Amino acid sequence: YDNRAVSATFRELDGGDFEVTIDVTSKKFRADEQGAESETDLKDQIDSGVLGADGNYLFLEKRLVDSEKSQFVVQVSGRPVKAGIDPLNKLIDRQPDNNVVTVKTGSAS
Repeated sequence: YDNRAVSATFRELDGGDFEVTIDVTSKKFRADEQGAESETDLKDQIDSGVLGADGNYLFLEKRLVDSEKSQFVVQVSGRPVKAGIDPLNKLIDRQPDNNVVTVKTGSAS
């Protein structure tokens, strides 16, 4: 896989919850007998997650990813600090360090 969190923003909702918008990209590859990789169709359930200041998950759920660019909008009860795709690094990823980004204040929509 080549999963990457592009950006994450949040806005505070009435009642103290937060709406988080996570933009990600994802590609899936297969290797043949000689190790040559080629991109293949992507239609997988992949974890998306939002972490709070204490490092615990405010949200962690599988979402269908079936295109190179995806956006997830979720509601959490605590202030979000980091968010991304495959945050637990369950998938074999070319560069797992870019799966999670810092959540910034913005207009999540």
